[in-house]
Amino acid sequence: MFERIRTLWPDSIILTSDASSGSGDPIWSVVHCYDSLEPQIDHDDWLAIGAWSFHQALTELARLKLESGSKMVFPAEVSLEAFDANMRENLTDETWQEERSRYGH
Repeated sequence: MFERIRTLWPDSIILTSDASSGSGDPIWSVVHCYDSLEPQIDHDDWLAIGAWSFHQALTELARLKLESGSKMVFPAEVSLEAFDANMRENLTDETWQEERSRYGH
């Protein structure tokens, strides 16, 4: 699932300020990419929670890149460990009880 979700993202994302968001936060570049993925995944619960978990890991990576002065993030750099940690945290919500019991098997 991790590899499948990673392939939905572009190879790189330029982290630029977004005046339309009103915040000027370059993280909005990642958010806009996620928003463009939603129509491709909204029919599949596993893809939806996986894409959200990947988005969370990518957002954290983008924040680290920005702190180090980089204006670009590469989805290929998201680690399986970061994705998995977000998946496990997201699956703790009671609405995902059935999926939680199957995740990791």
